[in-house]
Amino acid sequence: MRRQLLGENSVVEYLCQQLQCDIETVEYLSSKYPSLLRVHVSKLKEIFDFVYGEGFTPQQVCQVPRILLHSLETTQSRLSELRNLGYNPHSLMVLCKSKRQYTQFLEHVIRKQNQ
Repeated sequence: MRRQLLGENSVVEYLCQQLQCDIETVEYLSSKYPSLLRVHVSKLKEIFDFVYGEGFTPQQVCQVPRILLHSLETTQSRLSELRNLGYNPHSLMVLCKSKRQYTQFLEHVIRKQNQ
């Protein structure tokens, strides 16, 4: 699977391609999030396919690279939950919050709707 996704490319080159950025940007992101280069390529592909399919851009993923380290199931359920409440996140940041922070944000969205 790894060979099918990467071909002759490295993980860094794959991230450059998916994020539509240069190697320096990926090196900077991986210096902030060292585990980024250890994420399985098939998981990265699933996450990229999902977030891009939901209308997010490579630039938005570059702004919040933590999304690539999070569980796809959690990301999907949070996005679905927010959209069901009529809230369409403009950033991936809300999907990467801790469980406690996300719960507080969700309560805030619900309170705002009930006003």
